[in-house]
Amino acid sequence: MLEVLCSGGTKEYLYWDSSQVLARAVVTETEEVAEIKLINVSRHCRGSGIGSLLLSKIISDYRHKNLTVWTFSGRSGWYLRNGFTVQEENAGLVKLVRCGSP
Repeated sequence: MLEVLCSGGTKEYLYWDSSQVLARAVVTETEEVAEIKLINVSRHCRGSGIGSLLLSKIISDYRHKNLTVWTFSGRSGWYLRNGFTVQEENAGLVKLVRCGSP
């Protein structure tokens, strides 16, 4: 089950099974941009598509806004496959952006 909690300019996405949170994502939003602060999937659930489900929901929710994320360079391929492009690199971290549609 996917639950979305909103508080001010922050949305928290929680993916539950019947008793516990299996994955969590946090997005902060300003007038200009939305920034993915984290997407984390429980170790035993990685590779099951839950992270991709969360990212798809985030992309849908912010389709009219530019989305940014800072991540480790080793994880950037996942974002690239989901329509993000590299904007900046610094000390093993990569800033990626996905442009919103008008």
